[in-house]
Amino acid sequence: MSDDSVFDRQLSLIRKLTEKIEMGFVRAVEQKAVAPVVLVLNLRDPRGRSMAEQFGQVERITDMIADSADRVEDPTVVAGIPLQVARSVIGDLVPDLEELVDSLSDGDGYIVVVVAYGGALARAMPPLPA
Repeated sequence: MSDDSVFDRQLSLIRKLTEKIEMGFVRAVEQKAVAPVVLVLNLRDPRGRSMAEQFGQVERITDMIADSADRVEDPTVVAGIPLQVARSVIGDLVPDLEELVDSLSDGDGYIVVVVAYGGALARAMPPLPA
């Protein structure tokens, strides 16, 4: 799969899951997460699944994958977490994550990281409506 195709599929996933992504961010803010980042992990992607399993819900993830076997949509986990946790989960997959978070001022939006289709994408999202 070409890099452009992966990128387009990742952007499509962001558009499709915008509401869940926004809710993940809101939950992280409500839990007082420092510099919250929203992870979107495709469970059929080996790296996405491995990252999701780091949160200790291996059986649930296995069930989600099995339940989705007959569907076109990929099973996906969306979670808002503190930047420090995101760094430990993502590792070197998105080396400029911290700079991207630092580039946003309070209220300028937030960062979503998609791990899917054999690649990773970090993207600034607009601020949520008031």
